[in-house]
Amino acid sequence: MENNNSLEAYGTDPICQDARKGETSSDDELPKLKLRHVLGFNGKIFNGLVVHPLGRHVIYAVGRHVIIEEIIGPCKGRQEMLVGHLGVVTALAVSTDGKFIVSGQMNAIRESRSPVIVWDWCTRKKILEHEMHRETTSVLVFTSSSRYFVSLGGPDDGSLGIWDTTERRPLVSQSAQVKRVGPATVVCASYVNSSKFVSVGESYGRIWNFDHDTSNLTYSELVFGSSARKVTCAEIGDKDNSEPIYIFCGTSSGTVLVFHGDSGVLISEILSPSFPLGITVLTYTRMVDDNTYCILVGTGEGKVAHYKIRIEFKNNKNTCKMELYSPQSIWQDPQTCSSVTSISKLGAGSQFYVGVYQSHMYRFTLIPWGSQLVRTCSNTPINDAAFARGTDDLLVTAEPEKVRVFNLKVMLEARRYVRTGRECTSLCVRHDGTHIMTGWDGGDILVLGFEPKGLGLHVAYRIDSAHRQAVGCMALTSCSDKLVTGGRDSFVSVWQLVEDLDTRGCRLRQALRTFHLVDQKGPITQIKIAADDKTCVASSLDGTAVSYDLISGLRIHTFPWSCGLSCVTFGQVDLQLVTCSNDGHIQWWDVSNKRISCYSPSGSLAFIFWKHSSTKASLLIAWL
Repeated sequence: MENNNSLEAYGTDPICQDARKGETSSDDELPKLKLRHVLGFNGKIFNGLVVHPLGRHVIYAVGRHVIIEEIIGPCKGRQEMLVGHLGVVTALAVSTDGKFIVSGQMNAIRESRSPVIVWDWCTRKKILEHEMHRETTSVLVFTSSSRYFVSLGGPDDGSLGIWDTTERRPLVSQSAQVKRVGPATVVCASYVNSSKFVSVGESYGRIWNFDHDTSNLTYSELVFGSSARKVTCAEIGDKDNSEPIYIFCGTSSGTVLVFHGDSGVLISEILSPSFPLGITVLTYTRMVDDNTYCILVGTGEGKVAHYKIRIEFKNNKNTCKMELYSPQSIWQDPQTCSSVTSISKLGAGSQFYVGVYQSHMYRFTLIPWGSQLVRTCSNTPINDAAFARGTDDLLVTAEPEKVRVFNLKVMLEARRYVRTGRECTSLCVRHDGTHIMTGWDGGDILVLGFEPKGLGLHVAYRIDSAHRQAVGCMALTSCSDKLVTGGRDSFVSVWQLVEDLDTRGCRLRQALRTFHLVDQKGPITQIKIAADDKTCVASSLDGTAVSYDLISGLRIHTFPWSCGLSCVTFGQVDLQLVTCSNDGHIQWWDVSNKRISCYSPSGSLAFIFWKHSSTKASLLIAWL
């Protein structure tokens, strides 16, 4: 699964043949770490999972980065990362010919302008970066021509912009709505007319026409009439050059509004079938006949279905009827029931990808109707992660309400433990991989074992009231006979893990507290145990790193710094300590004389460790 950053790794896409000829590589650049895999997917972005038009890759966002993953071919599963955003990516789109990717972000600073970045598909490099919208770029949509795309700002901005990828600049910006109504939240473009697109919000919408020659925007308003609805998604049904053109809008109340594509008049509101949590995604697929349109529907309760909408004119009145394409063409994951946020067609639409709010990714087939779970990821912060000792194929993560075990060979979730209403704050894995030690926000420790049957984790035994507050960090000795824990109550505890037999002859596992160490005054941030299992060191937000003797429980040394320490580790030998502080410095300490040997300013740091190579040299790795 190793990533290759050479141009040959981009595949044999026809659209990239000309671009490769002019590419040169710089030999004076510093060597970069190769990306093995990104285990994540931000399912909270609407239309944030996009299949590339050539059908070999999917594009999605993870945090501040855009990920390109190959789904077909000999390098299936290989990923590439586009790095350039300084805030969380909130919008994503791909041009119809696949030559460009455009992404927008949310700024952490209020009233600042949010940048929009255009990436070249062939070179994987940014070709345009420009700030337009205030704070957030909420929607990005390409027109039927890959030259132009539309951007929509967030609720505090309310403006709509047209961009030119050829001239590499924004052409025009205009307010997307009048002041008396709420902000527009949805933008959809015509499949055949590069000048036409629609913006919709709460009981208000506009049909836009863009003049390529004069760069002028004109619009006509959608006529909602007496229907007060909040539109959450929209599609223009003109892919098959049908006449007349209709605009389909899904609403938060679970109905579908059908507008005339030219006049903007509301033709009908489809009330049945109803979706109690609203319609979140609409994707147009094809026409069955002159009056029947097929669409894919994603709902707030997690349903994905294939419907056909028939529009008829009878007795001087338009009537619309919506029914399933076939009785089997409806699906819902009974375990998650998470809102559908993305539906992206693969090729002509016989297959498509679906993303849900809880960051699960599915692959569907239309005929026969079926689904396959591609990936499950976390949609909450990951508090801690640990590998099973001696292997890099099993990764365990600590999250709010969950502990997950991932198999990195196939990049799938293998096991899960759920504890509702609690947050797992730290964990570590036994040396033999049989148990997972987990610390929780209530101060207790659960030791999880693998169920012999099924795919779950069970509680082998527990340590109640291990700390007064959350268990912030923990570490095991090399043979897993001692557990050292640090809490946000500023205390460090040493536990002896024993196995015995009870009066009935059954195996009894328990943890006995041998030492309770109270030398620090702030929350404990990290604990490391020396290679000989005789000493340990704990860093704290009070600005100290304290080393302890695990045999006697006595304090050995205290290493003070001017601000809080976020992490600590032993150096190449146990006579050196390396710490990271909240002011962005790395400190090297000499254990023998308790003095700092040197420090390096490195910016904001979160984690460090020493990497021992086969040449016996050591590298200090710092996580930003």
